[in-house]
Amino acid sequence: MATPAPLQDIPLDSLQSRGRGNEAIQRILEILGQVFPNREAVQAWLNHPLPDLGGRTPAEVILLGYPNAVRDMLEASLTGTPS
Repeated sequence: MATPAPLQDIPLDSLQSRGRGNEAIQRILEILGQVFPNREAVQAWLNHPLPDLGGRTPAEVILLGYPNAVRDMLEASLTGTPS
């Protein structure tokens, strides 16, 4: 399967506004806030294609309606469980 072309960078503010009322997105942003030192690092991670997400960026996967996949991947990495 070919790697999908990434969307243009998705602003962190866009995900924060979508996160209101969405527990998975709220948890993603909480974890990222603990792991990364600043907004720029969070933004970079959200817009970087990841093999565990089929070459898509975490932001793309969230916007496609699958925030649980990103949340579960992050939760697994916190506990050392392979995804």
